[in-house]
Amino acid sequence: MIKPTRKILFSLLLLIYIQFLLLYGFSYLSLKNEDFAIFYSAGKLIFAENQSPYKHQVLVHEEGFTVPPYLYPPPSLLIFYPFSLMPYKIAKTVMLAISHLSILIFIFIFFFKILKLKFDQPFAVFAIIYTFLYFPIVHTLWLGQVNLLVLVFLCLTWYALQKNSRSGMAALPLSLA
Repeated sequence: MIKPTRKILFSLLLLIYIQFLLLYGFSYLSLKNEDFAIFYSAGKLIFAENQSPYKHQVLVHEEGFTVPPYLYPPPSLLIFYPFSLMPYKIAKTVMLAISHLSILIFIFIFFFKILKLKFDQPFAVFAIIYTFLYFPIVHTLWLGQVNLLVLVFLCLTWYALQKNSRSGMAALPLSLA
């Protein structure tokens, strides 16, 4: 059973996250997401059109804007394959949902597993609220970057190393990052 103090703290954090979701989730669906448009276009070029994403600027047809060439290493394109199967607006929505889920997973792994904070500690509550107010996270969502997913994989590696897990348990999330 959850203690009354924990219920109050959980309710407070839930209200803060709902506000965060409204400000930086639903309202961000209408943004262009410049970085995600590059990832999306590269995936479309390589997987749907059999063209190099490194050659030239590309027009995102559904949205009518141009994005610069893809600048990341070729193996990173594999993670964008599923997005190449979707229309841009749906892919952008899925990426935003993945980013929001990544924030919540990061909070759980970093604060409660790695740092071993207790939910009812004032510092834990402050740290979670600060995470939701941290501008680089908001900016990452605005641009449609993959950094939050990378952050989760790095935290999984850190946690595996902290727990003295097998080397493969640390290497797998690190290789995905």
